[in-house]
Amino acid sequence: GGDDALAAEDDVDADSAAARLAAGDYAEIADALGADAPINIQCRIVDGAPMAFEINPRFSGTTYFRTLLGVNEPRRVLQHHLGQPLSEPPALRPGRVRRYFEECVEEA
Repeated sequence: GGDDALAAEDDVDADSAAARLAAGDYAEIADALGADAPINIQCRIVDGAPMAFEINPRFSGTTYFRTLLGVNEPRRVLQHHLGQPLSEPPALRPGRVRRYFEECVEEA
């Protein structure tokens, strides 16, 4: 849309439907690595499928986006590692979260 044309290079636009489509691919990568803690998988869509190009042992910078849409990953990781029962299974609600990065200079 028109608003997208105004987005800066560092802005983030995340759509839960796209995340759901790629979730199986991410789980496959995490399983292959034997991950039992958060990992951040950076992907690009190539020929309609996610292609991983970077993997880091940390939460994603968009973890809070998923929390806003119903999936609290940090809580579940803490519950798992502390041996506590996991809260209800997460259900990622449909939606879109946008984060904008802007710099503003005010002349004195």
